[in-house]
Amino acid sequence: MIIATIGKLVLAVAIGYYLYRTGVFTVETNQKLTHFILTFTLPLLVMTSLNGTDLGNRGQILFYIIVGLAFYGAMPFVGKLMNLLMGIDKEESPVYEAFYIFPNNLFMGYPVCASLYGTGCIFFVSVFNLAYNILFFTYGNWLFKEADGQKKTAGDIVRSVMNPGVVSSLAAVVLFLAEVKLPDGFVEVCQFVGNLTSPLSMVVIGSVIASYSVTSLLKYSWKIYLVCFFRLMVIPAVTYVIMTALGFSGAMLGVAVISMGMPVGAMVSMGCVRAQKNEELGAAGIVVSTILSLLTTPVLLLLMG
Repeated sequence: MIIATIGKLVLAVAIGYYLYRTGVFTVETNQKLTHFILTFTLPLLVMTSLNGTDLGNRGQILFYIIVGLAFYGAMPFVGKLMNLLMGIDKEESPVYEAFYIFPNNLFMGYPVCASLYGTGCIFFVSVFNLAYNILFFTYGNWLFKEADGQKKTAGDIVRSVMNPGVVSSLAAVVLFLAEVKLPDGFVEVCQFVGNLTSPLSMVVIGSVIASYSVTSLLKYSWKIYLVCFFRLMVIPAVTYVIMTALGFSGAMLGVAVISMGMPVGAMVSMGCVRAQKNEELGAAGIVVSTILSLLTTPVLLLLMG
């Protein structure tokens, strides 16, 4: 099962890489597919995940949500400490800090967890990572200040945070608290589209990697590799120890460890592009960590499976 899981992920990434290199996919294609995934397939998958999830102890799940919020709340402090220890200069420090805060759960965390535990675990993935989008559109917006100096209003931030991914996650939590399950027929229809999330996400990852000059980014800086070591190995190891000590096991433990062990999220590069600053650094963090994750993710799957 583990070998088949790894094979699916590698094949999808390879297909995306090939499609971009042969001109079938373009940067515009990646952007449109990203919009499709984040607006339709992922929210539908999250909304219907409750029906395939063994909810068990509801008190434990509420605790799980709180622990997820605590993990993401601690990551900015981890990033600042690591920047201090590594001697990162002031201009690059926000980007390096973001490398630690924002893993690529939208495009890799969801499909990797689903491939190991089934689509029923998507509820756990979504609630554990509730703070992800909230952090990005609040603290992340502060890290990646707009190049034109314009500040977002409270209304702008609320509209940014309340995107389809966050809304579907909150809706799933409400349904969970109300002990409501959606009709099987409705779930089956929605899952028909929602199940596209995993393969499409991995294809887009492969295409995005192909859109960069990988050779030059791999030589960017030794500091990127140190970040990757912490991002892909130290953070998930610490997560495993903490979650085990808190009494979590099975899919809940695996989802947390895998989520915190994913490579740097594409949203970091988006922030750099928007701010028109440190764009190559942002791309280097994503590409190097994603390539290295093709080696570390199978290890995580073997350990958690």
